[in-house]
Amino acid sequence: MRWLCLIVCLLASGQLPAAAPEPPDPSTAEVTARTEAAKQPLQVVMYGTRECGYCLKARGYFDRRGIEFVEHDVGVSVEAFDEFEGLGGYVVPMFVINGSISHGFSNDQEMDQRLAAFGW
Repeated sequence: MRWLCLIVCLLASGQLPAAAPEPPDPSTAEVTARTEAAKQPLQVVMYGTRECGYCLKARGYFDRRGIEFVEHDVGVSVEAFDEFEGLGGYVVPMFVINGSISHGFSNDQEMDQRLAAFGW
């Protein structure tokens, strides 16, 4: 009981800080603006082949979302194939997204998750 009286007295005298008020909920526009500002510039390089169906799906994904990407055909270019192997490539498509390497394309949601790591 003494502790309760002491706390009440300290609060009343201004010696004990009261809990800070919660900040107001941000509006949707503010959240969108912060999200857009947090996006990193996206640099996407895809190593693939013209015959690869998953490469075709990946191209469609980037085109639908308006994401620019550079493509290297490892089936045609020796230089592209050497780069692909040098980066640890073992299956196409292989992506280098802002310096991060990932292999394969299964569906849009999976690529959405990869890009989310970069604020996209």
